[in-house]
Amino acid sequence: MIVEVDVVNTGDRSGSDVVQVYVEPPPSLLHRPVRELKGFAKVHLAPGERTTARIVLNRRAIAYYDPGDQSPPGLEIGSPVPAGESEKRTDPGWYVDPGTYTVWTARSSADLVHSAEVHLSG
Repeated sequence: MIVEVDVVNTGDRSGSDVVQVYVEPPPSLLHRPVRELKGFAKVHLAPGERTTARIVLNRRAIAYYDPGDQSPPGLEIGSPVPAGESEKRTDPGWYVDPGTYTVWTARSSADLVHSAEVHLSG
């Protein structure tokens, strides 16, 4: 997935900014953060200059590592804690859950600018 953001320096001095990309995942078997920083691009612009920041997100940017439930059968203590009363994975590995992901462009985690939804199936 490629995220492109147009950036314009509207000031009268040269400057720089960092375009950040955050991803909000759909519900999964594990507790996950609401959104995670998955890429960024720093841009330097002269007064009045315009550019397009390009951030490439690969499969790993939307994947998460599940260590699997390694608890012996019959024990109530499991690792990791499941999100709700759903099934647990027993095999560790990187997983990408199907569903709708929200991709945010931002100046910081507190300054979200624009969002787009991406649906992954299978």
